[in-house]
Amino acid sequence: FESYHRSPKGLTQFRPFFISTCESCKLLFIWMSLMNFRIRSIVLVAVLVFVSRAATAELGDNQVWSTVTISKRVYERFDVRVGPELQWAENASMHYLTQHEIGVDYNMNNGIRPGIAFKRIIEKEQEGTVIYDVPFFELKLGGTTKWISFDVRNRIELFTAKALDPFYRFRQRVKITTVRGLGTLNVRPFFSEEYFAILNHGEFNKNRINIGAMFNLDFVAKVEIYYLLQTRKTPTNWPSDHVMGANLNLYL
Repeated sequence: FESYHRSPKGLTQFRPFFISTCESCKLLFIWMSLMNFRIRSIVLVAVLVFVSRAATAELGDNQVWSTVTISKRVYERFDVRVGPELQWAENASMHYLTQHEIGVDYNMNNGIRPGIAFKRIIEKEQEGTVIYDVPFFELKLGGTTKWISFDVRNRIELFTAKALDPFYRFRQRVKITTVRGLGTLNVRPFFSEEYFAILNHGEFNKNRINIGAMFNLDFVAKVEIYYLLQTRKTPTNWPSDHVMGANLNLYL
């Protein structure tokens, strides 16, 4: 579950988000000290939804993304995954995107993981609903030092749709996370940057810089709170989007 607060006006627009998040966290830590795991998970989801709603009034937009992934290791080195993703926009009131993905990764030695996958994207756009079929190849590289862990993801995607010319998109994301956590919650700061390029045109068209922290609330629950700066290319300039987000991961 991801609460995604987008504003083109800058960081000053996120004051409601910070206030509601701080107040919610005070209640959250008190409640969770008195609850078992199942109740803690339900409360955590409810708090994230409350934070989203409380911040909506003065932000450019509030989006909620929900992803369910089922994965299983087969033949010792292969990971097979399948799952849907749903996205809501316009202050979480309009369902505008559905994505189904199936893929397989091969776990090599030394943190190298090549993989192939296919996803179908059903998206509402101004011209109507567009269905993209997107096969892609992915190469992940990872490693750990004494102080940091790093993850590099390279992906080449082929977008095809009716009445649209197919195009190739390249994505590369580099993520750095501290190994040693802080405090009892094991808070670990992270930084990542991802850029996108349309290979047919030979040009970059989007960039994302992400700064945040992650911590574990239970052995199956992980939370990320982050700020993201996204710039994208238009015919005249590179406008920016300022995003505050909270991401909840449950491993069942």
